[in-house]
Amino acid sequence: MTDLRAAPDEPEPPAGWRWWTGLSVGGAIGLFGLAGLLRNATKTMPLVWLRWLVGLVLVHDFVLVPLVHLTGRRLRDRAPESWRWPLQLGLVASGVLVLASVPVLVGVGRRTQPGNASVLPGNYPLALAGVLTVVWLGVLTLGISGSTRRRRRSPSPGPSRGLRANGARGPEAGPPGRRAASGCRSPGS
Repeated sequence: MTDLRAAPDEPEPPAGWRWWTGLSVGGAIGLFGLAGLLRNATKTMPLVWLRWLVGLVLVHDFVLVPLVHLTGRRLRDRAPESWRWPLQLGLVASGVLVLASVPVLVGVGRRTQPGNASVLPGNYPLALAGVLTVVWLGVLTLGISGSTRRRRRSPSPGPSRGLRANGARGPEAGPPGRRAASGCRSPGS
C-alpha cells in the first residue's frame, strides 16, 4: 500500500506557510508605510514618491533583472562551482542596494524641501560604499570557505598511488572510484 503523505525530505511548495507569512508581514509593513505617506501628504509629497517608485520598478525589471540573469549565466560558465552562489548573491545584493539608494544619492528630499538642513543629512555615497564593502567581504569569505571545504573533501593522490612495479594499475593506483547511492563502487573502479 502506498503512503500518500509527503516524505519529510521533500522541499516545501513555493506557496507554503512561509510564503503566506512573508506576504502577510510584508504587506502589513507596506500598508503601514503607505498610510503614513498619505496621512502626511503635505510633507511627504506622494506623487513624487509614486514617480520614484514606478521608475525604480521599471529600472529593476528592465535593467537590473536582465543584467543579473546574463551575469548569472556567465558565472555559471566561468566561475568555479564553490564561488558561483556567493558571487551571484553579492551581485544581486549590490544591485538592489544601489537601486534602493538612488533617491538619497540623487538627493530627492533636498529638492522637495529646500532650506531644510535636516533632510538627508548623511554622507550617503560613503555609507553605500561601506555597505557594499561588507557585502563583498562576505562574498570573499563565503567563496574562500567554499573552496577550502571543497579541497578538503576531494582526495589528493598520495605517493603510493600510481602504477605498480609491473606497470598495471591496481586498486591502490589512482583516486578511489565514485560511490553510487547504494554504497557500491561505480563500474570500472
